Amino acid sequence: MSEHDTQLDQFLAGQPVAIDATLRTLPRTANLARAVAVVLRLLEQPHWLAAAGILPVRLIRGVLDAPATTPRHVFLKLAVPDGNASTIKQAWLAAVETLRELAETLHPFDAPARREQLAAIARSPQLAAIQGVAANTPEVPLEMLVVLALDGGEASVDALIPHLDLALGARDARLERLAKIRPFATPTPALATLFTELDGALGVRRSTSPALAYGEQLGLGRLSELWFSFQLFSSSRNQAGVPRFQGFVRVDSREERWFRVQLEQVHPSVDRSKDRATRFDLAGGVDELGVGHCTPIDLPSWLRHCSTTLKISWERFLVRTTADAAKISAWLIAS
Repeated sequence: MSEHDTQLDQFLAGQPVAIDATLRTLPRTANLARAVAVVLRLLEQPHWLAAAGILPVRLIRGVLDAPATTPRHVFLKLAVPDGNASTIKQAWLAAVETLRELAETLHPFDAPARREQLAAIARSPQLAAIQGVAANTPEVPLEMLVVLALDGGEASVDALIPHLDLALGARDARLERLAKIRPFATPTPALATLFTELDGALGVRRSTSPALAYGEQLGLGRLSELWFSFQLFSSSRNQAGVPRFQGFVRVDSREERWFRVQLEQVHPSVDRSKDRATRFDLAGGVDELGVGHCTPIDLPSWLRHCSTTLKISWERFLVRTTADAAKISAWLIAS
């Protein structure tokens, strides 16, 4: 077995390998199928996309000929036409750059700079490939759907409709996900009709969330929407100077998992694999800290139980919410 093949196998087995150099210098005698499998795995790591342009054309052809796996792979297969080596290389570089821009996290999702970046993709030749991905793939990155909404053309609307139909039929968290597209939608009659229907389904879903009854139990009154969250920090610090225990509590009537709690004991080294955690929602979870789980209404007593069991005190709970933060804070610390 050649050195390149050994490194490909090591990477696929989860071992640390300088894989970029292996792929860049892949000889014709190397196992192409294994190299393709490596690339398909790397495509799902957004930070690698900047290096994806280094691949030799033989390997690019192998990736394009492989059966479609993920939305990014489907996009590449649609965006890179067959041709000579120069044509394929040029189209591959443009397509990979579009994937990199779609996955970019430098700007907040709703920032003007991010909107313009996605609008530029909607005006580019890559739009047709994104339409093809959305029309033929049930799970599509939200950024691709935003590009379709920014375009607003007939083909883009046709590609959006199956995703809206699935969300409207299921009446689940997909409605909330698709609602994030609305601010980007080009004002056309077709999109206005689609999002009016989405708004109606969202209103019904949110009005029936158990989180709203929970808000009434807390004395927050009858609300049309409720979310609040706060960080958990212990007063004691580890050797690295950070809170020994940290986590969060999140309540959000807009989400399927409307109650979530996470608490971690942070190891002082950079090796976060040594951290222990308790995390749960209403469906259950894990309890490596041995503090148990709680129902939403029992949250204050659970926090006191954690304090006693772990021998810690809590920093002040800084509640962020659409409701009465002072009332929620008082409830959390009430005896």
